Amino acid sequence: MQRTIVTSMLAGGLLLSLAGCNTMESGPGKMTADKSLYDRLGGKPAITAVVDDFVGRVAADSRINGKFANANIPRLKTMLVDQICQASGGPCTYSGRDMKAAHAGMGITGEEFDALVGDLVATLNKFKVGEREKNDLLGALGPMKKDIVTSPTASGPDGRLPLPGDYKSWPKFLVDIPKGEAKQVRDIYINQTGARTSAGQPFPNGTVMVMEIYKAKLDGDKIATGMDGKPLKGDLAKVFVMGKDQGWGDKLPDNLKNGDWIYAAYDASSQPLMEDFAKCRACHTPLAQKDFVHRYDEYFQSRTRM
Repeated sequence: MQRTIVTSMLAGGLLLSLAGCNTMESGPGKMTADKSLYDRLGGKPAITAVVDDFVGRVAADSRINGKFANANIPRLKTMLVDQICQASGGPCTYSGRDMKAAHAGMGITGEEFDALVGDLVATLNKFKVGEREKNDLLGALGPMKKDIVTSPTASGPDGRLPLPGDYKSWPKFLVDIPKGEAKQVRDIYINQTGARTSAGQPFPNGTVMVMEIYKAKLDGDKIATGMDGKPLKGDLAKVFVMGKDQGWGDKLPDNLKNGDWIYAAYDASSQPLMEDFAKCRACHTPLAQKDFVHRYDEYFQSRTRM
């Protein structure tokens, strides 16, 4: 399933709570005390219009749009309409993950959560949603925040880097790297900011690297190779992102600092993964003289041969 971003679960979850607040306490399947929320919202056409506006606002909001840089926007809108329709008592079916699972590993901050609330309020005001519905929606935000927002003290800055949608068009750092003990083949890309670095210098702020990890095709216990001698790749297993900018490492304890580098991980379908990034940091820590980057010398040697 395409990555479900915070806006989908937030708005849908809010309306789920609202729907629950407006049903009689006699249990599921009973008549509501008044018109269903679905009807009071104006049915599916009105819900679709609200979703279009809300997603458009979030997509244009530089405070939070990085969280869904790779999202399929038409599919996102369809999923969100179905979720709100079902939650409000309409004739739709939504099958998605719960709030906590949907946001695991996304690193949503309190500021980003507040930005989403602001965008939601702007959309509700535009469509003149009634005060009763609007107040219930906003009042439902409080209990959800704990499942959406990641505690900085628990996760640090890791897990918050988005997966760039265009990274395969970037310069190649190194590709077809065999990892025999892990039965993997790795391809690493680097953005233009990093690719302009000279040998012997640290990578500048704004550098991002993306490492694809493929399961290797095997020939017995060894990684199989093609006619060109390159290792043969199987399915994509994971994608790791490594980026640096000024101050990104400031709040980390000294034993975990890799300069200002931070990390994130995704599965083959671009869903964020909860990794033990302390292990990543421990692996890079001995490379302080190479700006904490594995294969630093090999990269610059490969550039001189091009």
